Parts: sequence; structure tokens; C-alpha cells
Amino acid sequence: MLETHKISDKRHTNKIALGSLLIGIISIIGIVLVGYGAILSVAGILLGVLSLKETKQMRQREIIIIVVGFILNSLGIVSIFF
Repeated sequence: MLETHKISDKRHTNKIALGSLLIGIISIIGIVLVGYGAILSVAGILLGVLSLKETKQMRQREIIIIVVGFILNSLGIVSIFF
């Protein structure tokens, strides 16, 4: 019997990029409520770099999620100085 395999057209979201974005959001909330969120932002930027490498290797199109994560995490790091 000949078996056919269905190829899924669903695109998988890069979970590392989502992690970077969520950490950026949490760090901004931490800055607003507590006044500190830079440690999370460093972790978020590291995740952003990892997700950027993975996105290039897998040829995914989630660059917007990565850029927003970088922006939020960068704001968290800049908040150290203010």
C-alpha cells in the first residue's frame, strides 16, 4: 500500500522570539510598577539574539516579533540610567 504524508501548511511561531517579547513586556511592567526590570531585559535580549539566528536558519518570517522584543528589552536596559 502506498502511504501519502500530508505536509502541514501551518507556520510555527518561533517560541524563543515569543519568549523574548514576553520578557520585554514583563520587564516594562516591572519598570512601571516596581521601578526595576533590567535583569529580565538582558535575558530578553539574549533570547532575541538566539531567535534571530534560529529565524535565519529556518527561514521564518517573524522578524517583527524579534524587533519589538529588542525594543522593549532595550528600553528596560536604558531604564537603569534614569
